[in-house]
Amino acid sequence: MPRSLDFPSSERFELRREVGSGGMGVVYEAFDRELERRVALKTLRNLDENSLYLFKNEFRSLCSIRHPNLVQLFELQCVSNFWFFTMEFVEGRDFRSFVCPNSDPDAAIADAETSDGSSVDAHQNGAARLALASYDEGRLRRTCAQVARGVATLHRAGKIHRDLKPTNVLVSSSDERAVLLDFGLVTDLDQRRDLSEMRIVGTAQYMSPEQASGGAVTPASDWYAFGVMLYEALTGRLPFDGHPLFVLQSKQNSVARPPSSWVEAIPAELDELCQALLSRDPTERPDERAILDALGVDSNVRSGPHFPRTDAPSFSLVGRRPELDALREALDELDQGLPLVMLIEGASGVGKTALTQSFLSSLRDATVFEGRCYERESVPYKAVDSVVDALVGFLRHADPDRTAYPPGTRALAQIFPIVRRLPHLLAAFDEPLLPMNPLEQRNRAFSALRALIDEVARSRRLVVFIDDIHWTDSDSVTLLLDLLRPPDAPPVFLLLTSRPLADAESAGDVESAGQVERLLGAISARQIALSNLAGSETTELVARYLDREGASLDAETIVRESAGHPMLALELARYLADVHVLGTPNALDSVLWARVERLPEVERELVELVAVAGVPIPREIVDAVHGSDARAPIASLAGQHLLKTSGERKSDLVAPYHDRICETVVGRIDRTRRAAIHRSLAVAFLERGPDTQAHEVVRHLEAAGDAIRAARHAEKAAERASEMLAFDRAATLFRTALRLGDANRDRRQRLLLGLGEALVNAGRSAEAAEVLIDAARDASAATALDCRRRAAEQLLGAGHLERGLEVLRGVLAQIGEAMPSAKAALRSLVWQRIRLRLRGFSWDERDSSRIAPDRLSRLDIYQTVAVLGHTDTILGAYFQAKALRLALELGEPYRLARSFGFEAIYAATQGGREVARAETLVGELRRLADRDQSPYLRALALGTAGVVNMYGWGRFGIAARQLREAEELFAGETVGSQLELSNARLFRLLALRYLGDYREMCQSLHHYVRDAERRGDRFSETTFSRAFNVAWLVDGQPEEARRALAQWSWVPPEGRLHIQHWYELLALVELALYEGDVADWEARFGPRFQALERSTLVRVQMIRTAARWMKARLILAESLGLDNRRSQHRRARRLIDALRREGVPYATVWCDFLDAALYAQMGLPDQAIAALQRTILAAETQERRFYVAVAEMRLADIVGGSEGQSIRQRAIGRIADDRIAQPGALFDVVAPGYPGRKSC
Repeated sequence: MPRSLDFPSSERFELRREVGSGGMGVVYEAFDRELERRVALKTLRNLDENSLYLFKNEFRSLCSIRHPNLVQLFELQCVSNFWFFTMEFVEGRDFRSFVCPNSDPDAAIADAETSDGSSVDAHQNGAARLALASYDEGRLRRTCAQVARGVATLHRAGKIHRDLKPTNVLVSSSDERAVLLDFGLVTDLDQRRDLSEMRIVGTAQYMSPEQASGGAVTPASDWYAFGVMLYEALTGRLPFDGHPLFVLQSKQNSVARPPSSWVEAIPAELDELCQALLSRDPTERPDERAILDALGVDSNVRSGPHFPRTDAPSFSLVGRRPELDALREALDELDQGLPLVMLIEGASGVGKTALTQSFLSSLRDATVFEGRCYERESVPYKAVDSVVDALVGFLRHADPDRTAYPPGTRALAQIFPIVRRLPHLLAAFDEPLLPMNPLEQRNRAFSALRALIDEVARSRRLVVFIDDIHWTDSDSVTLLLDLLRPPDAPPVFLLLTSRPLADAESAGDVESAGQVERLLGAISARQIALSNLAGSETTELVARYLDREGASLDAETIVRESAGHPMLALELARYLADVHVLGTPNALDSVLWARVERLPEVERELVELVAVAGVPIPREIVDAVHGSDARAPIASLAGQHLLKTSGERKSDLVAPYHDRICETVVGRIDRTRRAAIHRSLAVAFLERGPDTQAHEVVRHLEAAGDAIRAARHAEKAAERASEMLAFDRAATLFRTALRLGDANRDRRQRLLLGLGEALVNAGRSAEAAEVLIDAARDASAATALDCRRRAAEQLLGAGHLERGLEVLRGVLAQIGEAMPSAKAALRSLVWQRIRLRLRGFSWDERDSSRIAPDRLSRLDIYQTVAVLGHTDTILGAYFQAKALRLALELGEPYRLARSFGFEAIYAATQGGREVARAETLVGELRRLADRDQSPYLRALALGTAGVVNMYGWGRFGIAARQLREAEELFAGETVGSQLELSNARLFRLLALRYLGDYREMCQSLHHYVRDAERRGDRFSETTFSRAFNVAWLVDGQPEEARRALAQWSWVPPEGRLHIQHWYELLALVELALYEGDVADWEARFGPRFQALERSTLVRVQMIRTAARWMKARLILAESLGLDNRRSQHRRARRLIDALRREGVPYATVWCDFLDAALYAQMGLPDQAIAALQRTILAAETQERRFYVAVAEMRLADIVGGSEGQSIRQRAIGRIADDRIAQPGALFDVVAPGYPGRKSC
């Protein structure tokens, strides 16, 4: 049993025994229950800042590198402030014991203790000696060759070990594999980013002269230590021995005696190799190739993964000029004193890190803090942990005598212990003790980190680079958002890289992808989508590689097959160069298949299995088909770049290393073998569970030739998917069942109805409509009528009006009704309203089972036509009135609630006395919702109340909050309510628009537009692009605003004027005001205003008032450029008076804005000031913060002087969080026509 240890209680790890210990930590043999394997678990002995830094560095330096001669690191974790990491468990002997098997273990030299730089303590007794010439030459050569390959792999990955010695190499008892361990002192070859300080670190007896003197270390420094190990094995003694200080001094001044001077029988090539390795001049020491040649090992045989040489100038960045220019331009913008965020997104291996490293290495006038998210880390704030390490390293060097730190630094040190490395930190703690409230403690820590980052960023350009942000966690995102929040955010360039978020979600990493989207959604991040290289660039990249390898081969095949993917191009070049087959027919296929054929049978079958699977599959499926735990062969194949895996858990995915391997293998194995593999995969997925990747079961059954079973499973899986609310997946499976099954009429009808329902519930309205129409063809009369009605409802709700009206006319005809003309609908609407008033709103409740089905069907049809109110208000209102009368007569609560909701909205839009009636209807709807407790009715009541508050009362803040709640209920707790959800979103955005909360509006808008595009919702696309076109103006992108109007065109049937025409006029006028292009507005917009005023749209009070406000703004904006303004002023006054007569609070704010501009143009500043003061008071009362800021800015322009400057600063502060690109231009949209206005 292990000695007492405060290891946190863990269901996953079982500690079994201690296997080693050192100055930094203790290593245990443990059992990982989750992965069902033995691991070595290394703990951190003391949680001090230096030890923790080195501990994390040890893991991070090697976790991404796999090589048989480097210990494989698994996971770094922090549990209850206890740090540990797991790694491969190697059972065996250390290097010295293995290569000198005849020596007395008790006589072996005890390794000196590693120094981390705080001291030079080491073993001082050199009397103990190995028996001379006790080494096994065969073992020595084989083991040294393996160690050399491991060290060289480390160097190719850009790392230096700095503590190579016999006890840091274990030789496995099972296969004599030498494994290099203990990377606590590993550092980067690039000294610019080496955070270890210029101290003497390592083990005195093994460190190189330059390392011993505190000089720069290079790969040659590790080869010196390798030479000491070889010397010791050959002679039984160290080249220099004694007190550590004597050893260090001797290495600077003396040359070690040749090994042959101690032992005569040493082979000459080993003697010479040893002397060369121990040269005091690093440039004279041999490299890997020379070492392997001297050991008698073929240096051309590769072992493990290949890394580009980090010091090779031939591998400078190829291409990417536009991306580098974009990065440099972004960096230059830091001089404006604002933060900037750039995300570089691209597939694995496309060159994200190469691009960023090329950019960062080119910087001469900027400080860089680098961090990285590691997939296999479970540590607090994983995305920023290494950034804080870098910050601390910078501050230590920048001001070693510093004694003052910002408040909250003590709390920061609690979260990031590395902070305790800051000089004189404890003495500087004069702040109170840490608060008990964890949230307050975190707030203080965030504040301190922000202050420290700001301090650096204000004194120099600062770039914070976080690689692989797609592995981030929630806490990191919260911290980054706090760091970047305005006002006064540090002017830092935050540079991020990520694989495509869609890839992360498809790989099952939905949580991390969601966190990145949360980060990007809350900040104005720029993005670079990194794609493959152009053909000429790929040719250049491959040519450089082949030139370096000395291969004179034709690169055309590589360029063509890689399709410009940089990593794939280099891998293909390696494959082809190794076997020298370029230029032969199907060279790539031949090479890949030859490699697969040469594999051991177990590995070859695994490659075939994964290739035939066609998509990444969980490892437990691989295990099931394979018949045993396949981790070892998968790891071997990953090392050979034939397979890749996202981890070692059973749920982690396994896939071909690249698609070309998949294509080659599938193309080479015969049809019978492929069918057998598909059948085995189907069985494995079925045994995993009926709801687990059912589409894979179906796909593999079909590929195995069993279409009937595939169809049966597809139908069952589709039904289960619908039950689990996975409607998109259900639709796919229903389509598959239709395609594969027999032509039985009843079965087809059942599948079509299931498919239609799934598409409705998925919000894919246009697709659902066509399926429902198809289902109606073979259905009973009642079912067919309902299918067509629902199809019309889906089409109308999604804006496919022409097709929807076509279907709807047929539906109405079946119940003896007709679609009236606009004039007829208006006349009939008046009569319907009179009948409703005479009848009243009393009703007797009846269950739907007691009502004739044809009567319910008629009501459903009326309510479907009422959906037209979103585009054709009169026609929608006419059928809504008919629906409400019939709903009151029938008394079925659910349908009556819908009619109450529709009627309340229609009433509220009329304004005046109708608003009180709308409130009464909302009360009735709430009563039904409270009684029924249905999520749908609760959402409907909330949404309706929000619309009434917006249209009826102008309570935009209350409306936005109610509509947000309704949206969440519709989205999260109801099924098949896409129309209602879309309405809640539309009205919420309108409330935010009139409120002036542009930040919230813009953030939601982009999400809504993407969702509408995905679902084919033409109504939402066109409405969003018009009603909220101002979003592009908020971002300072008027050209994008124009493009959005052109992209989503609206062509109504029968040439009627629809609400979309109003939104388009609104967008065009605001664009003209934004750009100051109003000189000929009447020629451009006059006919549109006239058409609007003749239409029934102006019956909607908010449209009527907004149109008058809009026209008055155009008049006042144009009049600024006129010598004679009198007629324009009269026109403006008439519009202002008409607006005031509307009697609604939101229009009063508009009137006061217009009054102030009119008075300012007339040279009456006192009256203008009074009007603006009224505007500010009213806008504050209505929670319209942006309108307050605009009024204050206009007031500041008129008041002038120091008072005006004070008002101006207050206005700017109000909108600091809104990230408006050109505030002055947006102010001109709301309040144009003010002479002498200034830019803000």
